[in-house]
Amino acid sequence: MRAPFFHLMRRSPLDDLIRHSEITQEGIELLAGVLELYFAGKHDEIEPIAELLYQKEHEADLIKGNIRNHLHKYILLPVDRWDLLNCLKEQDAIIDVAQDICVWLNLSHYSIPVELVDKFMELFHVVKTAVDEEVQTLKLAVEYIRHPFTKRRLRKKAKLMLKEIHYHEHEADIIAHRIGRMIFEQQRDPVGIIVLLRLSEFIGHIADHAANAGDRIRMMIGR
Repeated sequence: MRAPFFHLMRRSPLDDLIRHSEITQEGIELLAGVLELYFAGKHDEIEPIAELLYQKEHEADLIKGNIRNHLHKYILLPVDRWDLLNCLKEQDAIIDVAQDICVWLNLSHYSIPVELVDKFMELFHVVKTAVDEEVQTLKLAVEYIRHPFTKRRLRKKAKLMLKEIHYHEHEADIIAHRIGRMIFEQQRDPVGIIVLLRLSEFIGHIADHAANAGDRIRMMIGR
């Protein structure tokens, strides 16, 4: 097995992968504030929080670049490098979508009915849970990868959490479908329909990427 030689490397890319996931998680926390302000009609107060999110996205990009640029220097890896890179790609897509949402909301100030606000916040809560679980699962997986003989229980726990991520992705799809139906039933303004449908689609994509990252984690602990 390759795992026992893990500590021969000068630095583990898995440490950077975890840090990248944490920054992504912080970006989603900031997005929560942006959405709350938008739904409250406080559009002028969004920009300062959005700027913090943009900074997080840039920080995540720097870590992503560092991993990609130095990964070839590692002679020994405890996981398949393509699984690691694909996990990184999906994590990065999460914060990219969060940034896209901020840009979209800044371009489209639109008043949203209370009923839809409640549904949008329900959707975001489910999506955020999926992201939180992906970060926690990655940490469990890395700990198992480092100690495969003494911490096998972590592998089982991580695999259970991966099921939870996919459950929340499915739950997000259902809520997004309900939001779409409500939009077409309640809205008559074509611009409003486009704005709200796109926002629902954006938020749902976050859960999709969290689940995809989870699939790569599954590959890393399943070999």
